[in-house]
Amino acid sequence: MYQLTLEWQEARQTKTKTICDQLIGQNRTTVRIGRHSTQCDLVLRHPTVSALHAEIFFNPTQHAFVLRNLRETNPPMVDGRQISHGEVPLHQGSTIHLGQVELKVVAVCLESELAPVATTSQ
Repeated sequence: MYQLTLEWQEARQTKTKTICDQLIGQNRTTVRIGRHSTQCDLVLRHPTVSALHAEIFFNPTQHAFVLRNLRETNPPMVDGRQISHGEVPLHQGSTIHLGQVELKVVAVCLESELAPVATTSQ
């Protein structure tokens, strides 16, 4: 199972959201982030956040969670780098800016669900 946990401040409270590849895989391939409550899975009500700003998903080819920009006119920043096009992998400690809202990647778990198979030597 693969998980990524985000943390941010909202109304002077610390909020968290854990994104799990199993939850994503049921009916959706991405977690959308923005201001629009019906289009987004993670709603940020700050006026500098676009209605549909960015999305995060697990990319099995890169073996990483990645962020994709959904707004050319208001691109997100990841670790101080503006993401105008394409995708960028996220790591524990990464900082995401959507408008004036800062989200931190506080945990990334990339462990497989499968338990290691015990081997016995004869």
